[in-house]
Amino acid sequence: MCGIAGASTQNIENVSDVLISISHRGPDGRNFFQDSGVTLCHTLLSTRGQASDITQPSHTACGRWVFVFNGQIYNTVSILKLLNMQHLREKSDTLILSHLIRKYGKEFVRFIDGMFAIVLFDKEERTLHLYRDQSGQKNLYYRFHRGDLFFASELEALLSLTRFAPNVANESSIRFGAHLGYWPGSETIIRDAYRLLPGQILDYRITDKSYDTRFIGTSDYSEKTSEDFNFQNSMASVFETNCKVSLNLSGGMDSSVILHELSKAHSDIRTYTTIYKDCSVEANSEAVLAKQLSKYYGTNHLEFEVSRESYIESLVESYGVLDEPNYNVSVPVYNLLAKFQGSKEPKEKVLFSGDGGDEIFWGYPHYERSYRIDRLSKIISSPFLTKLYKFKRGRQVKFDDPIERWLFFKFWRDSFLETRITEKEISDKLKQEFDFLKEKFSHNTHNCHSTMIADRFFWLAGENFTRVDKIYMNQSIEVRLPFALPSIVHSLDEKIREERNINGKLKKRELREVYSNVLPDFITKRMGKVGWRGPLEEWYNTEMKCMFLDILPNQNSELVKWKKIREKIECSNEWPGKQAHFYLSLAILGQKFKISI
Repeated sequence: MCGIAGASTQNIENVSDVLISISHRGPDGRNFFQDSGVTLCHTLLSTRGQASDITQPSHTACGRWVFVFNGQIYNTVSILKLLNMQHLREKSDTLILSHLIRKYGKEFVRFIDGMFAIVLFDKEERTLHLYRDQSGQKNLYYRFHRGDLFFASELEALLSLTRFAPNVANESSIRFGAHLGYWPGSETIIRDAYRLLPGQILDYRITDKSYDTRFIGTSDYSEKTSEDFNFQNSMASVFETNCKVSLNLSGGMDSSVILHELSKAHSDIRTYTTIYKDCSVEANSEAVLAKQLSKYYGTNHLEFEVSRESYIESLVESYGVLDEPNYNVSVPVYNLLAKFQGSKEPKEKVLFSGDGGDEIFWGYPHYERSYRIDRLSKIISSPFLTKLYKFKRGRQVKFDDPIERWLFFKFWRDSFLETRITEKEISDKLKQEFDFLKEKFSHNTHNCHSTMIADRFFWLAGENFTRVDKIYMNQSIEVRLPFALPSIVHSLDEKIREERNINGKLKKRELREVYSNVLPDFITKRMGKVGWRGPLEEWYNTEMKCMFLDILPNQNSELVKWKKIREKIECSNEWPGKQAHFYLSLAILGQKFKISI
């Protein structure tokens, strides 16, 4: 993992400041390139090989291409085979990418499987090419000023790079995000600052300051097919590192499977889970299971205690780290754990997590609800079902439309905005930005599968992966997510059938069957979903209530009815819900970026 930043101009006086702004993403080295009207900055977090062997910005041997790279490439074996370079001694991702780019130019991205954000400069054509991986694990933000292109791994770094441009709140992304709790599209909280969508490419021509966007097409990143695909072998490629490894462990199937597979590659594993102080047995049930499983595998298991007091203390800092408004109530819990992990000796560098597993193995309750709608649609036509639901509930939903179906489960009615947005407006906006999903949806015979695909591109890439990257890279820790590997997702989509995994009380049935004689019964036979959600209902008290009120503005703005939010909190001693956390994070970021919201 690394930090990258740069611009289509050399007229940058604060290169050292830019490098400092992304130094937490790469404490093992920093470097930059300025030539031919281009600036490329890079900070290195070395997790494979020696830092001295990995120099970026990197130049191809032919001299035509220069690139900076953030992420990991997992199919290096197949790439070396493609290049007929199996006997290459030094096999760092950077060197392999250099050879791949030299041969295939800007289309190299079709052959790689992993998580990445890459910027490629073509000296000959005078073009810059920005890439984000298909799963959306690595963000890449960009902005235009007087026609010049600026880019960075994080929004805060981008704003540092473009400090000469005024920062104004983006009312569009805030209004749309208020109905979901986050915004998965290309817009950010800052007007005219954007991020690449999952799998998106931006091609910028320096000569005339013009650009186009496109998406990574059908990938040739692996020789694996649905016939010879091996789930365990594919996961093993994610485990390669010369660093000590650790894992966020819950009592759920996903992290348990990763622990089992990880134990084949590494003998010394450190596992973590959180326990909540002064909370119910139910709130800490996953910690009990994680401890049992850690003993079963003999890991060095650490329990990190989070209290109401520490949650309150870290709330402002934690939401500020994200750079985007977010409704997730557990953000302070994640941030506290990451800081604890970042303080350990020896230093944590590589951490594994089960994020993305639910979106492959049908782990969420709304998938079963979507499946039931599909079954009902076989009896009642979708248009009639739409009319029937509108008659009974007053809500217009086209259940045969994948994005409208997804919004049916995710849309909030928000009464705190001065100008409301309809569900149709959000649907139209998502369809416009994620037009490339039409092809993915068209391959599905069931809309419930499309619901899961929408979760991957909206929820995972827009909230989950962004949150994980921001929080952990702030502590210089690389998080690897085996279940988000594109080749694994693609292959399992062809194998796993929803009927077997969501029809019944025991979810993820096929995954449980594969590991039924491997993992202990208290994992494989446990019903119910395990999560990392902070116990806000139990923690909420007068102190937390007062802090919420201290954070929120006293006066309404042209965008938000802040007084109405305050009134809701003031009039009750019960936790106001996750919607309040979206507005808390919004107020915190307004202060951080000095923008009026």
